[in-house]
Amino acid sequence: MGPMVDDIVKFARLQSQAQPDQALDVLRSGLSMQGDSPAGLAAGRLHLVMAEIEAERSNWNNAAERADSAAKASSATEPGEEEKSAVLQAVARGLCTRVLLSAGRDEEAVDYALNSRVEDNFMDPVSMLEDLASTTLVRHAMAPLEDEEMATVHMQLDVLQGIAMEHGEASVANAAKCAANVRLSMGQTSEADSMFGWVQNTAEAAGQSPEQQAAVVSPQRCAEIRADALLGRAQAAIFMKEWQQAEDLLSQGLTAAEAVGGENHPRLSMVLSLLATVFARTQRVTMAEGLYRNAAKLIKLDPSQAKPTANGVHSSVAAMIAWQHAQLLTVLPKREKEAQEWADCARAHFRQSLSLEGDIETVFGSLEALRGGDKVFREVVVDLSTRRIFDGMEAGLGDAPPDELDGAA
Repeated sequence: MGPMVDDIVKFARLQSQAQPDQALDVLRSGLSMQGDSPAGLAAGRLHLVMAEIEAERSNWNNAAERADSAAKASSATEPGEEEKSAVLQAVARGLCTRVLLSAGRDEEAVDYALNSRVEDNFMDPVSMLEDLASTTLVRHAMAPLEDEEMATVHMQLDVLQGIAMEHGEASVANAAKCAANVRLSMGQTSEADSMFGWVQNTAEAAGQSPEQQAAVVSPQRCAEIRADALLGRAQAAIFMKEWQQAEDLLSQGLTAAEAVGGENHPRLSMVLSLLATVFARTQRVTMAEGLYRNAAKLIKLDPSQAKPTANGVHSSVAAMIAWQHAQLLTVLPKREKEAQEWADCARAHFRQSLSLEGDIETVFGSLEALRGGDKVFREVVVDLSTRRIFDGMEAGLGDAPPDELDGAA
């Protein structure tokens, strides 16, 4: 059934953005052809593509269940297929981990990433990197870490970087991207930027391969990794206050993110928010306010709602967008009431996120941040793949006062 599964996978991925329900129906039909309890590589691949589609639509529970089913189904392999099975299992586990983190199910994500791998499985460098990426990801979600835990992370980073840079495959670009995120959150800006650049080029080259449509890592995932790398490079530029470079990279990142899931996908809110930050810091407040409003609209973020809700992103992203919007409104004349509404909205989402250390002012700066002379605040990392904010790996690392916004008020 190999060639038929290839055709089903290609068709479903090509239809997944325009007609996701039809794509899912075709995948379910493919599974039904394999009996009552389908198992093996073919079933694993079909489950994985279904998980990809559900994740893209922010159906986190369905996506997690399908990704886990993909990992379990592909563990039942024939002799000679051990390497393919190991890679597919690791990629499926990685997707499940990311989905759980996106949904805010952090404890489940940690448990899954650290305990779901079968220890006696065949392991090649690619599958090992995927599993290391998942464990690094959940450790990053648990940040800031104690000294002993940080030592483990440093060891994992060395392994990730050493092996990943020797490969040019899409399946290792994700691992390198996770390592770059951690480097960035540690304040190792130059090292992170260099690795993000490698990830960007590797993911772009892999996504253009004709064979990628039927591969374990989809072209859409390659495009997402590339967009994520551009976002990482832009954040490195922001940390260094290289505003023009950050703007250029974010413009590229916006185009890349639109290519993944369209111009109305919730992930674009993260790019728009970062671009708004650059505009705010370079005294283009009208453009910045428009971008914050567009970002909020994409995730259906409304400060008038009694219960904090956001569509398609982790609550930490909603908190960031609402708070930074409030910071901008604070320095504008006669906008105090709006600023307070957005600040209250941000605090509600921040309390819900449970993923960032300290209070909201410590993480994102005070409401007066754009006036200059603010207290120090942490440099957090915006991650497109999990649609959430990751904290600094070490508390207080990367603190820096903001620039002044002359003439805003």
